[in-house]
Amino acid sequence: MKRRGHRSPYTFGSLVWLALVAAFCLLGILQFHWPWLVVALASVNLATFLLYGIDKAAAIFNWPRVPERLLWLVAFLGSPLGALGGMYIFHHKVSKGSFQFGLAVSLFCEIAIVLFVLDRLGVINLGLNF
Repeated sequence: MKRRGHRSPYTFGSLVWLALVAAFCLLGILQFHWPWLVVALASVNLATFLLYGIDKAAAIFNWPRVPERLLWLVAFLGSPLGALGGMYIFHHKVSKGSFQFGLAVSLFCEIAIVLFVLDRLGVINLGLNF
């Protein structure tokens, strides 16, 4: 049973990530007039990158941390590039081989999905005939 006034550790990280995604999406669509797919991928990756930076700062200053499960979740929701960038720029979770392997597999899957979608939209021709 939860204590009254006690919040889940996922609340802060989730809200920060969602707010960053929304802000970057609005900025990309309204300011730069980029295609929606580019805006969505860039926003999710940039928000994930910043979430890794926030968690690194929390680790340094002994603040409440972003749960590791949330870091995994946002990386697998389409932003392994932002997660890898956050890992190496902020030197956060780089000693964990599971993070490196999992994010590399996730990045490969994201690239494959983006290429498939672009092929289906007719932007590129990969010769995929399903």
